[in-house]
Order: sequence, then structure tokens, then C-alpha cells
Amino acid sequence: MVQSHMLWKKRLNDDRDDMDFVMDPNPVGVSPNGLPIFREINDPLFSPQTFSTVNYKQVNTQDIYGMHSTILVRPGVRKVRQVYIQMVVKQKQNDFQVPSVALAFLGIRPIQYDSSTFSYTSPYDYFFIDTNVNMVCENSRKELSDNSIGHVWDTLNSVGVVPDAINFSDPGDGTFRHFPLLDASFYTNWSHTATTTLNNQVYTTHELSSPILSHFADTTNLTVGNGFELKFQFYSLYPSYLDAAVNTPDPVLSVLDSDSIASLTGYADII
Repeated sequence: MVQSHMLWKKRLNDDRDDMDFVMDPNPVGVSPNGLPIFREINDPLFSPQTFSTVNYKQVNTQDIYGMHSTILVRPGVRKVRQVYIQMVVKQKQNDFQVPSVALAFLGIRPIQYDSSTFSYTSPYDYFFIDTNVNMVCENSRKELSDNSIGHVWDTLNSVGVVPDAINFSDPGDGTFRHFPLLDASFYTNWSHTATTTLNNQVYTTHELSSPILSHFADTTNLTVGNGFELKFQFYSLYPSYLDAAVNTPDPVLSVLDSDSIASLTGYADII
């Protein structure tokens, strides 16, 4: 067993929007070199939208919320099990913005790995997004599929993180993916563990209460020269509750900006 330590970076001006939200269950063809071909969100089969025409496979210059990190899974029998992630938040507001929800997108692509030079290449210039295997309560489901102004989907869509519903070019074919955010995000909660004051500035520390990452099946066996690259896009959400004197549709989840994150680190066990 080994550990993979993760140091997360801000996505803004650094990371590419290379997650393919189509999530084809089966390949639609085979390339000349024998690799499977999958549809992508910019495939002519789908209606063009801002994500596919402006953001997809481009450096993200808008995402002021996201953090990202990658893990290389080398050859051999492997299972990835996330153990620990900790975040320190710099509180910039008069009221605490205490994150209660961790939301992440997981992308996977195969790589050709050279163990003598520790170098790797991938035949794909995008990541296959892993589907959501989390169960969420009815309130969370409404939050993650609500497309009204100010909600999570609207916030992330406006900065090029997630696409609209993925519709076929032929209206008669309907919709391929209704709620990409709800379908694709992994979702768990933060635990607030400490509050620290330094030079009149307040910092809060948060740890994941339960794993957010899926793991490979026990039977995964990567042959020599082959591996996986895992990419995570990570977001933190905080709730706003109103006074209970009036019946309101609270809480409303808001996305924490990455400039308020003083530290985001963690590790995963790779067995």
C-alpha cells in the first residue's frame, strides 16, 4: 500500500476544461490504432452550447471557485481509497461562510506509463468523467438541479464549469443528459473542526466527514506500461439559512470562492 499526497491548486488561469460530460457507456467506434472512440460534448450529434464551443478543452479563465489536483495510478493491482482531505478557509465576511458540502468531479483517462523515466502520455486529450455513485437527499437533489439564478448550477455554469442539459441536434431525439451537475458530481459534507484567529483574521478548518472519492474494483489489474490518470475538480458549498419566523425555501447553497481557501491538502491510500 502506498499513499498519494495531493496539493490542490486554483483552477483559474491554470486548469483546462477537459472533462467530457457526455459519459458514453459504450464506445461508438475504434480508432486506427485500436483504441475505442467515445462521443464528446462537441460531437455534431449534440446541439452546440457555450461549454462545448467556448470552454471545452480551453484554459479556464473564469472559474473563481474551483480547485484541482491529479493522481497517477501506476501498473499493478490497484484500488484507490480516499482517506483524508483538510481545508482551511480565510473568513473574509462579517458572517462565517462555513462550508458544509464538498462537491467534486472525477475524471479518468488511461495512460502509457514508463517506469524507468516516470513519464507518461495519454492517447486522449480529455478526461472521461466518472458518473455519480452518491445518493443525495431530496433537498440536495433540488439544489443540484435548480437552474434558477444564484443557485449552484447557475453559478458554476456561468464560469464555464458545467454545461447546460446536453441535447441532441435533432430535437426529435430528446435530451442525452438532463442535469450534468447532479449526474456527475460526487457529494459529501465537511466537518468544522477548528477556528483560529491570527492578526485579527479568522481562519476555520474543515475536514471531510466521509470519503468523496470512488475506488477501483478489487480486481483492477493494470498491466506493465499501463496506468490511469485521475483528475479532480473540487468545490466547497456553504448554506444560508434565514430566520424561521417565515416559511422560506432555505437553505440556499452558495459556492465558496477559491481566494478564500488558505489551504487544501489531503492524501489517498492506493492499495
